[in-house]
Amino acid sequence: MVGLLLIVCALLYRLSYIGVYRLGDDFVMDKIDEMISNEQLFDSFIDDKDAEETKGFRFYGRKPESGEFRRTLVESFIEDDEETFVAR
Repeated sequence: MVGLLLIVCALLYRLSYIGVYRLGDDFVMDKIDEMISNEQLFDSFIDDKDAEETKGFRFYGRKPESGEFRRTLVESFIEDDEETFVAR
């Protein structure tokens, strides 16, 4: 009976670590997507480039007519994270 309890606990422990690694992978992929979006947002939003020219990124929605106003507006889209992460 104790052996069965240990096996079940080991399986649950393993599943918890699989979930944690999956969350870590998703976090990294989300950050990569955010970086690509931020880079391509300028070309797509300000210069009206097609998706073929912006690595598949496309801005959906209406844009202001003034290019200067678009440039000012796009700077408010991108968050500037000042946090520093230290590897342990």
